Amino acid sequence: MIIAAHPDDPEFGCGGTIAKWAESGKEITFVLLTS
Repeated sequence: MIIAAHPDDPEFGCGGTIAKWAESGKEITFVLLTS
């Protein structure tokens, strides 16, 4: 699970980790908390 304040934060902040998780077949959930 990735929790971020803005829609582009996960890609900029931990894009490499997200790519590794996806390549290994893990389920990835984005939680965006924006007002």
